[in-house]
Amino acid sequence: MPVPTGGRMIQRAPNDPAGPNDLTRQAYVAAQVALRLALTGGTLSGNLTIAAAAPVLVLDATGALAPRSVAYRTTGLDRWRAGADAATESGGDAGSNYFIERYNDAGAIIDRPLDIARATGSLTLSASMTIAAASPNITLNAASPAVRGITLSTAGTNRWWFYANSTAEG
Repeated sequence: MPVPTGGRMIQRAPNDPAGPNDLTRQAYVAAQVALRLALTGGTLSGNLTIAAAAPVLVLDATGALAPRSVAYRTTGLDRWRAGADAATESGGDAGSNYFIERYNDAGAIIDRPLDIARATGSLTLSASMTIAAASPNITLNAASPAVRGITLSTAGTNRWWFYANSTAEG
């Protein structure tokens, strides 16, 4: 016989020894249902673990121009946010670019120090980069003979360019 639990019906198993008037069992079932996270959303107060051979957390936007991100908060205020932006997916792998944003103590956005374009894989840093290592190294590795270089610019105007030409080394 179905047991009503807050608008939902739970069917008893055929081998369930509890009778339809077992209020203790009904209260227990109702309490367990109340503890479950609704499919429409909610707040978990404990850790969430995904245990699988190849676990994936999926953030699937159901509409166009919707950002998908994970927010890192302290006392309810954003500190960091990372995800895919709301840039238009107009073909050619454009849009849904990856980003990392940082937020101030009041939870307001400061800036977006990192962007990665989905179409090209180009990485944009809007802040200085520091490499702290005993022997720091930056490698510019072209797949085939190509110009590799570093450009120093001021307000969008190139000032210095250090490069290796595209002549094959040998």
